[in-house]
Amino acid sequence: MAASHEKFNNAIGSVKIPILILDNKWHRIFGKMNPTQEIKDLEKELGELIKRQGKLVNENKDLKKIKSNLMSEIVDNIDGVDSRDSDQDVDKKLNDNKRLINDVNEKLDNNEEELKDLPREIDGVNKKLMLATMDLCYERLQSNTVEIEEIAERYRRENPQLGKTKLRGGQTVPIPFRRPLAVLVADGYAAIGDAAFMTMPLNCSGISTSIEASKILADAVIADKTETFSAETLWPYQLGFFRQIGKNMAPIALVKDMIIGLTAAETDYAFNTGLITWRELTITADQHSIWQFLHFDPKLPRRGLTLAKDPVLLKKAAGAVADTAAFYAWMQRLPKQFSRAAVQKWARGYDKILTHRL
Repeated sequence: MAASHEKFNNAIGSVKIPILILDNKWHRIFGKMNPTQEIKDLEKELGELIKRQGKLVNENKDLKKIKSNLMSEIVDNIDGVDSRDSDQDVDKKLNDNKRLINDVNEKLDNNEEELKDLPREIDGVNKKLMLATMDLCYERLQSNTVEIEEIAERYRRENPQLGKTKLRGGQTVPIPFRRPLAVLVADGYAAIGDAAFMTMPLNCSGISTSIEASKILADAVIADKTETFSAETLWPYQLGFFRQIGKNMAPIALVKDMIIGLTAAETDYAFNTGLITWRELTITADQHSIWQFLHFDPKLPRRGLTLAKDPVLLKKAAGAVADTAAFYAWMQRLPKQFSRAAVQKWARGYDKILTHRL
């Protein structure tokens, strides 16, 4: 085991690790970087062990069926001896069945013995695969840090005004947990990331959202040939953000406010009946759309009936739905061009729709 593996071994400890090759999140890691040969070999070995385990389980099921049929034949031969059969024929059939049953029992015993050892072998290889994966990710983090510093140094050479002094960092600060900011731009200013409340209202994730928004802002800055960076020339950033991200992200704040507003009894009812599940509360870790939250599943009609059984809860949910519809209608009035009066009017309506029930 590599020395770097040892560093991570204590971190894993006795933690129960899911089977990595069956985990979509593990596969997504290698959608963005190439696995090492060690990881490829361990992945193959783990896959073969899991296939072997499945094969033995299925084989045991078949063997038990065969054994059951053989036992039935023995009983039938004893109870329904044909007078035309000689004692020698009957004994031969019984002995053949007994021999086959012994063979089946021996095979079942061997399979069960192997099945006892396989979970330990699978866990061992799975742990090695986790350590190799952690080692690769750590190595990639280190190389990325070096590359980032090289890029930063190049920017500093091209832009002498950029120094190395951190204006802010190493601090623990509150993360905004609400709807996105209504107005993102002003003369010489554009809000982005936490400054613009671009975190998901349900779980505070927001790095991917901010990265997407930075591309929209960069396009607006590049398009400003006057280089005045006024509210008017930066307005395409506001438009782009709300059209691509904000319009489907902001309504999640309505869902969050509704859930927070539930009483303890209503919360218990919602979770115990499956009206709200873990999926709704975690989907926005990877997505930033209300439509991902309001996903369809086969149990949706039953969940609707469950909601209808609680009139107070139904009223709260209906209010959130009505506010969502009002929000989308108001989004159509987002000014296409910057006008201070029009923008201020739109921002007041935006905030009113998303906060009037607080």
